[in-house]
Amino acid sequence: SDVCSSDLLVQLSGFIAQLSTDSLSEPNVAFLELTWVDTDPGGLGEFGFGANKSADFTSANAADNWEFFITAGAFVPVEAEFVRAKAVFVQDSNAGGAAWVDNVSLVNLSAIPEPGAATALVMVGLTAFSRRRRS
Repeated sequence: SDVCSSDLLVQLSGFIAQLSTDSLSEPNVAFLELTWVDTDPGGLGEFGFGANKSADFTSANAADNWEFFITAGAFVPVEAEFVRAKAVFVQDSNAGGAAWVDNVSLVNLSAIPEPGAATALVMVGLTAFSRRRRS
């Protein structure tokens, strides 16, 4: 696993579909992927290929139906200056078909408050609201 410079945990999600009029041929695939970019001279360039990707969308997936795909949460490595979020389509030679991608989101999972903290805030708000209503 990569060593992290911070607790920055990110995840990529989105929807992928194929039309019945232009469905994927084997072995074409589509997927969502996170990679990292190091722009330092002599640095790594883009790295992390294949390590943080969603499941593959293939010809076996239903046509005319949007399906949800997600990457596992991934910590940003020390060497990374940028996170690159990608929708990837791999086409073999002249194999036909197209994949459509929509509603892609890159989420910082580190920014989500702990359930305990969120519950405490809601409870304080409800208590204050109920006291005002009784007066």
